[in-house]
Amino acid sequence: GLPAHHLHLGLRTIPRAHYPTLGTPWDRQRALQPHAFLESLKLPNSISGNYPFDGQFFTTPGGHSMHYLDEGQGNGSPILLLHGNPTWSFFYRKLILAIREHGRCIAPDHIGCGLSDKPRYPAFGYDLKAHSANVLSLMDNLGIARVRLVVHDWGGAIGLAAFRNMPERIEKIVLLN
Repeated sequence: GLPAHHLHLGLRTIPRAHYPTLGTPWDRQRALQPHAFLESLKLPNSISGNYPFDGQFFTTPGGHSMHYLDEGQGNGSPILLLHGNPTWSFFYRKLILAIREHGRCIAPDHIGCGLSDKPRYPAFGYDLKAHSANVLSLMDNLGIARVRLVVHDWGGAIGLAAFRNMPERIEKIVLLN
């Protein structure tokens, strides 16, 4: 069988020939050049045809590779779209396509989801504190001081926790459930 995260994404397992010969699969992933594992991961046509984006990657303070979309431009604060669990930026694909002509859309894949790294615990805490810190680090890295926040499910807890002590960084909030 496929690993659970591959089933959710509809991905095929990467043949062992693509890994260097080191310890566990997680060690193998870390041994590759930055993002080489993700670059070798090809979305099936049934997904890639519905996900016409050129994603980008950000290295979190913990050293993990976080995938995110940065689409569109326009006046005003960017729209930060935070997905729930177990989804990824694919969840917002139609919304991004509809609004990117009117504003900048940022949609990260939380660590452990989508096209971001999936480190084992305790290498990553998989808790609210760690996820919200990654969101703030991404915003700071992109030079974004203020956002229009759109959150769904677990993304709501992550987004609200990230900005709880900095309400001035949120222009508007949309909560989805």
